[in-house]
Amino acid sequence: MTFEKIIEIADKVYPGFIGLYAADNDSDYGDTLALFIARELKDTYDPDASDYAQLEEAARAMRSAARELSYVLDAFETGWDHLKKETN
Repeated sequence: MTFEKIIEIADKVYPGFIGLYAADNDSDYGDTLALFIARELKDTYDPDASDYAQLEEAARAMRSAARELSYVLDAFETGWDHLKKETN
């Protein structure tokens, strides 16, 4: 599977600038999440791996990113709950 095909898959479900960033990640199209996704997929792409292995690795990278983002969200929500209690 080509890197372009992996990017095409991501670009279909996240309509943004993933494809543009994958082609030229030095540009600024105003969508930092698309830039992040393009860079993660580029960093984990192995042209010698099977299609299955490439999709598995792309999924692993996105799962890891989602988990890390959920930790940040939890920290903000927990902090927000703490701040609300302090003001009441």
